[in-house]
Amino acid sequence: MDGAAKLVLVVVHPRDARGLREALIEADHRFTELPAVGGFLRESSTTLLLGVAAEHVEEVLALVRERCTTRERWTGVAPAPTGTGTVAAGEAMLVSSGGATVFVLNLERLESV
Repeated sequence: MDGAAKLVLVVVHPRDARGLREALIEADHRFTELPAVGGFLRESSTTLLLGVAAEHVEEVLALVRERCTTRERWTGVAPAPTGTGTVAAGEAMLVSSGGATVFVLNLERLESV
């Protein structure tokens, strides 16, 4: 690829991953998909890696914004140590879930072989 290239990493909730993959394919953006687990809720997620020309970054970000939505839901919080040797019972908590986290990095070189 000639010109400036970017690596776009999109960490997305599994509920949004399929729609985003379909939109990226329809827009002719190739990607690599990696499964992951982590974050505050220790839930599964999908990481998509895209090498794109700098002028296509905003197009990719628009697809992410369109397909990945944040939702609120109640979840149980894991019990936490109290410092006395006992464990306090977990409580329900309203948390934001879904959506996507996007990292855009400069690439020194992008080559398909």
